[in-house]
Amino acid sequence: EYNMISVFLMNLGTNDGAWIDLPVDRKELSAFIRTNRISTPINEEYIIADFENEDFPISICEYTSVWELNEIAEEFFNLEDYEQEIIRAYMESCSSSFGEVKELIEDHDDFFLVSGIQDAYDLGYYLMEETLAMIKNLDTVVRYFDYEAFGRDCLLEGNMYLTSYGCLFC
Repeated sequence: EYNMISVFLMNLGTNDGAWIDLPVDRKELSAFIRTNRISTPINEEYIIADFENEDFPISICEYTSVWELNEIAEEFFNLEDYEQEIIRAYMESCSSSFGEVKELIEDHDDFFLVSGIQDAYDLGYYLMEETLAMIKNLDTVVRYFDYEAFGRDCLLEGNMYLTSYGCLFC
């Protein structure tokens, strides 16, 4: 079961409009637009007048294509939970622009998310544990190491982002 994106489509000429939950089958979307007079032969132009999308906070504007939004919503909600979290973390820390998120959904293999990392100290600790796991006398080295400063410096590099989901590595 997945949550949806709700959009209010409105005809610009008649102001007729209605809410629909995405994603839906393309035929269902077409029938909805026709049945609710969202697009008519005389007044074809319509916009997304309002939306609710807490579970997939992609940037939507009034002229976002409902057809593309429907397609990207279907692709997103068909991803595994951990893949959705990677994309949500990216939207929170980097960008929620429609084009970038669409591209990320299609190719998110270069990103990974480590949950449980909440601050620079956690990041520094995680990176040191992963990097220095094979060093003998690691306990001695670690006593002198400033995890927080190391984590903060790594965050400044720009390819790691702290999010509410954990640390996103790009």
